[in-house]
Amino acid sequence: MNESLESMFIVDPFNNEAATNSDKINQMKKVMNGILNYSLTDRQRQVFEMYYRDNIKMPEIAEILGISKSSVYDSLNGARKKIKRRNTIVK
Repeated sequence: MNESLESMFIVDPFNNEAATNSDKINQMKKVMNGILNYSLTDRQRQVFEMYYRDNIKMPEIAEILGISKSSVYDSLNGARKKIKRRNTIVK
């Protein structure tokens, strides 16, 4: 694991009483960016961002990327599983 990514997981943004909500949100964004940048394949990250950030439906993603709907589903599902595994480290 990348050392800078590992250091992000050591910080528990939910356990710091003095931290503001803004600080906690910023820390979680940092952790999520680390997960997206270091844990997912390029295709998983691309599909995940198109689906969640850009609100593009799976059939549209398939058409845009020139891949099958099942490939979009597999990439999105793989990304979700990796994020879920990494999220347990943060908690």
